[in-house]
Amino acid sequence: IARLAPTRAAGWKAAAEAGDPAGQFLYGWCLELGVGAGRDGRAAAGWYRKAADAGDPAAVFVVSVCYRDGTG
Repeated sequence: IARLAPTRAAGWKAAAEAGDPAGQFLYGWCLELGVGAGRDGRAAAGWYRKAADAGDPAAVFVVSVCYRDGTG
């Protein structure tokens, strides 16, 4: 994913904004790590939460880690 992020972040953002759970997760990842997008942990947690609410299993896990670590 890290190799693709710089060129795909804009597409993932558009998918996230359109309500696609995979796009929400991937754009959250970009924001968390600052790859292909500005680094913003709070916004990343928000996108992860939206993806988790839509049932994305990876996002559910990441949100649980954010809560455990106090970052979500």
